[in-house]
Amino acid sequence: MGLKFRTIKQNFNLGQIKLPAHLASISAIVLVWRVCLEFISQTLAPAIQPSGGAESYISGVRFGLARWMRWDGTWYMTIINSGYHHHASAIIQQENIAFYPAFPILVRLINDVTRIPYAYAGLILNFFLTIATCYFGYLLYATMKKKYGKHKTDHGFYVPVFFILAFPTAFFFAAFYSEALLVLALTASLYFALNRRYWAAALFAGLATGSKIIGIIAAPTILILYIEQENVFNHGFIEAIKKRWLTAAGLMITSVSGIVLYMAYLWVRFGNPLLSYDDNQAPGWGRKVGGFFITNISTYYQHIFDPKAYGSHINYLTNLSLAIVPIVALLLVAYALYKRIWWMALYAFLMIILPLSTGSLMSVNRLALVLMPCFIGILATEYSSTKRFYIWSIVALMAVAEIVLASFFLQGTYFIG
Repeated sequence: MGLKFRTIKQNFNLGQIKLPAHLASISAIVLVWRVCLEFISQTLAPAIQPSGGAESYISGVRFGLARWMRWDGTWYMTIINSGYHHHASAIIQQENIAFYPAFPILVRLINDVTRIPYAYAGLILNFFLTIATCYFGYLLYATMKKKYGKHKTDHGFYVPVFFILAFPTAFFFAAFYSEALLVLALTASLYFALNRRYWAAALFAGLATGSKIIGIIAAPTILILYIEQENVFNHGFIEAIKKRWLTAAGLMITSVSGIVLYMAYLWVRFGNPLLSYDDNQAPGWGRKVGGFFITNISTYYQHIFDPKAYGSHINYLTNLSLAIVPIVALLLVAYALYKRIWWMALYAFLMIILPLSTGSLMSVNRLALVLMPCFIGILATEYSSTKRFYIWSIVALMAVAEIVLASFFLQGTYFIG
């Protein structure tokens, strides 16, 4: 009996991290966070006078929970209810093929097993995905503290967890969006890659690419970590190609498997594997890949700093805030290069290059959540007793920003969506 108990205890331990204890504590923190967001939804959001945007309520959803299903949430609901649709004549029309299938598939699976209505199934799913994101965020924090940190003392799981949940746009984890799944997949992918479990990392990266196109940034990041940690080129380039090319190719294919499978589906169903890419460039979405990249950036920033280009103060402030994210991403790149954390520099660079290449930064405030592993890395590297006050002050300011932005989103203003 004693041997059996010890075996069970060992199975529930990950190194020195006691999985049940930390998972329970993290779950409790996420629950409190979610209750606070619901309080905002039920009180602050309805009190704000309409200032633009659209009312995207879903019929049959009670208790005001439809507020969490605005904007992209309605697109995901159309995919779940009736699948993907495409009209060949719709050159400028927005269509649901622009949205990737991983999140809708998981919602459908939960409905098939539990018979919970789709809307509630998606919100429940994202609650548990947020717990998993915070848990893997802590694991990544502990790994990076050990690998890169100046101060090896473990400051507790709550440091990265509170940082993740206080992030200004973290409330999207609670919405009927795919962000919780995307950030979980990217965070878990980097955690496994840093622990030299590359196939697990590639599988999570594949899940990320099945959630959003931006998930593709995990693939080259995993490759860089594989090359660096396994000393791939120590015996010369030719020797590395001979011995490692099959593993590297397998990791890359697995890392982009979500996109590959979706393209295969579009090819079989509609005869065009690039249909989602084409639809994303429809004028209705406001994006256009092509042209001279520097011209795209300069044109965008000229408009950003021209108040006359926008019809209202709220639109101007929204677009001005979008300009901040690329600057933050570039600062992360500079920090990573200074610390010689090459994978982080590549990851942050790719995260901002992809949106900028479209000539638009639409939704980039929300996509800034993708940078979460980099922020966790900085926390792990820099957090110490002497910097505790400054870091928790930043967390407090972020939490205030989250309350404000969540209120606008829930009220119906397309503020940062």
